[in-house]
Amino acid sequence: VSDLSAFGALMECVRRGISVPDDVAIAGFGAYDLAEQSVPSITTIDVGAHEIGIRVAELVLDLLNGRRAADDRVVVGMTPKVIARHTA
Repeated sequence: VSDLSAFGALMECVRRGISVPDDVAIAGFGAYDLAEQSVPSITTIDVGAHEIGIRVAELVLDLLNGRRAADDRVVVGMTPKVIARHTA
C-alpha cells in the first residue's frame, strides 16, 4: 500500500480511536515526505525512486546515443530499505 493510503488508514484509525501501533500496525511504500511528517510517523519501504530515475535516464541516453539496442533486455537490481518509524 502506498504511503498515501497508509496515511489515510492512519487517519481513519485516529478517527475511530484505534491505537497505532498498539491495536494495529500500519506500513506504507514509497518513502513519501508525508510518511515522515505524519503523527505518528509512518513506517515505510524506500524503493530508491531517485536511483531508479537516474538509471532509467542513463538507459534512455544509451538508447538515444546508439550504445544499446531498443530490444536489449536490461535487469537492474534495486535493494529496498525499510524505514522503521512509529506505526509498526
